[in-house]
Amino acid sequence: MPHKGHLVAVAALDKTAIIDIKNKKHVRTVPKWGGSCTQDGKYGLYAPQRGGLELLELKKGQTVKTYIPKVAEGVFTIICMFTKTDEYVLYYHSGKKTLRVCTLPKELLELKKGQTVKTYIPKVAEGVFTIICMFTKTDEYVLYYHSGKKTLRVFRTTDAEMIANYRCQAELSAVESSPDGKALVLGTVDGCVSVLAILDPEKKDMIEYLAGMPSRDEEWKKKVDKVKAQMRFKAVGSLAKLSTMFLNNSSEDQGDTNQEFLQANGVDEDTKE
Repeated sequence: MPHKGHLVAVAALDKTAIIDIKNKKHVRTVPKWGGSCTQDGKYGLYAPQRGGLELLELKKGQTVKTYIPKVAEGVFTIICMFTKTDEYVLYYHSGKKTLRVCTLPKELLELKKGQTVKTYIPKVAEGVFTIICMFTKTDEYVLYYHSGKKTLRVFRTTDAEMIANYRCQAELSAVESSPDGKALVLGTVDGCVSVLAILDPEKKDMIEYLAGMPSRDEEWKKKVDKVKAQMRFKAVGSLAKLSTMFLNNSSEDQGDTNQEFLQANGVDEDTKE
């Protein structure tokens, strides 16, 4: 667990057990919990393969918020997670190929345990699919992936608002957020690796973040070519220096060999001349 290193979460298909490895005992079992939780260990995510995304209170295992209702869509891959700051919830759906970003309400920290605050995704009958739900590194967002829709939804953790619904070009196999929680790295079964920026309209610094990306710089290609040219020039200089050093060493070794040969045959340099 992020907040207590001696607590280990062992996830099963429909529940997760919390084990105290320090005292070697079973603490409790949380139904439906998939193993992803906030940094303080108070809240977790439940994303069944048939669809839906819920926020769980891990003390009693009760649902406090529904991000995506349960619907019958079939069996898909679902990825759901919090961001590292616990502000957002990310949800990917492999069927829709979308990534949704929702927010968590700030008042969650003040609620009594077990009370339902907000529903991220209402429960709907979508079928049995692969679901991935998790937080980002900063816990600002929750990710929810649905293999049937092939969509990755991103929810803001503070107010449970979905800020992104990204459809993947192929089934998602891996997802991870950047340490600052501003970007996501997606890996799909076709071998493609994509990096997506989370454009949260409530964050004013995201405009500067996007503007600073290499793809937004019109002179980016010229700068890259210039750097490559400098690297090639340095490489050629290093090779020339290395070749000169080897040549000098070879000349010295050859001179020593000739001197030894003459001395061995009783011939000195003056006689030779």
